[in-house]
Amino acid sequence: MDTINWIKKTCKEKGISVTFLCKKIGVSPHFLLDLKKANREVPKEKLVAIADVLNVSVDCLLNGHPPEVAPTTENKKAHRKGVRIPVYGKIAAGIPIDAVEDIEDWEEIDEEMAAGGDYIALRIKGDSMAPRIFDGDVVIIRKQDDLEDGDTGAFIINGNDATCKKIKKMPKGIMLISTNPAYDPMFFSPYEIAELPVRVIGKVVEQRGKL
Repeated sequence: MDTINWIKKTCKEKGISVTFLCKKIGVSPHFLLDLKKANREVPKEKLVAIADVLNVSVDCLLNGHPPEVAPTTENKKAHRKGVRIPVYGKIAAGIPIDAVEDIEDWEEIDEEMAAGGDYIALRIKGDSMAPRIFDGDVVIIRKQDDLEDGDTGAFIINGNDATCKKIKKMPKGIMLISTNPAYDPMFFSPYEIAELPVRVIGKVVEQRGKL
């Protein structure tokens, strides 16, 4: 049995139509039929894409091996054990950010990420970071006391709820910048940073949009 027939057989075993498969890899629904009529092999890059959609190895499609699960990136992710982290609707100075009553929801990160630090999540309110981050989005934050110039982070200013901004470090202080041009940058001198205070909660490492 040739490769095209093995692909069709695997589709049937997995309950996936050939039309759906072709759509997923970005080709005409008649792609396989046209190749068969022209007596041509499936291009290597398309074969890899097909194997990924069907969640089998390329060798399975070439040689008709049983459709074992291929070690694809998505498959590896699917089998990683998740670690739950709390989602806060607000984080204010003086409020312990592990207080259960302040938790709105939970998000999941994989163990590999969780091993790299201590994480929380914050639900964004407002449009100051649009069009990059929208109202209702959740940002994953790695807790740390300082940020590099240009990082996007979560801050507490003057005891108010947490705000998400991009930081620009300057010789005479810091600038916290919104990505929405309707909002002016906020400059803080070293004195203001200490006295207000301006406190870094952590670095934004991931954004998860709302449905």
